[in-house]
Amino acid sequence: MLLPGFDIRKAAQAVAFLVLKAGGSINVLKLSKLVYLAEREFMARYDAPMFYDKLVSMPDGPVASITLNLINGNLEDSTWSSFVAKRQGYDVSVVDEMSFAKLDNLSKADVTVLSALWDKFGNYDKYALRDWTHQKKNIPEWNDPLGSSRVQTQSYPECDERCECDGGYEVSSELVVAGCDASEVLQAAEGVFDEMAALVALDVVPDCALAI
Repeated sequence: MLLPGFDIRKAAQAVAFLVLKAGGSINVLKLSKLVYLAEREFMARYDAPMFYDKLVSMPDGPVASITLNLINGNLEDSTWSSFVAKRQGYDVSVVDEMSFAKLDNLSKADVTVLSALWDKFGNYDKYALRDWTHQKKNIPEWNDPLGSSRVQTQSYPECDERCECDGGYEVSSELVVAGCDASEVLQAAEGVFDEMAALVALDVVPDCALAI
């Protein structure tokens, strides 16, 4: 299920940009971390998401979950498949004859963030980048979900006075914002909650931008 406002064309082109930077193929674990960092860093710099994904804590670190589902083939979309090829084993590639010139939906700001991320992390292998995202000093909003998954309620080091959150927890298999009144969250429609978790609670302040 896609969130309202999720920009699948931009997400596909962001993935294609990173794959092209990697030479045409990239490990899925490394790619998933870079996509998350792209969404996070864009919010830190410009106070808005790059493609309006849902950010989730997973055992291997934080991910942009909608984009990851598209990468893994759990969601299918013709716009996505016009840029990104089907995953082959642990690797992701672009479709034939894809080039940077065809990524027409990426703004200068998008390219600036994606390029800066590649400059910083392009030489990291998949495990080094995963471990980097597990460090609280780097990604303070990630909390180990202990084999499950958690919607992340923040992308900055400190909660505000409205919610003493610890990152998210599960109630009856439904993802709920942690530290807040669960009954109020559960009363909301699923789509409204998903949009809130992804677009409102993840309010990154500029001072927490990555040092890139």
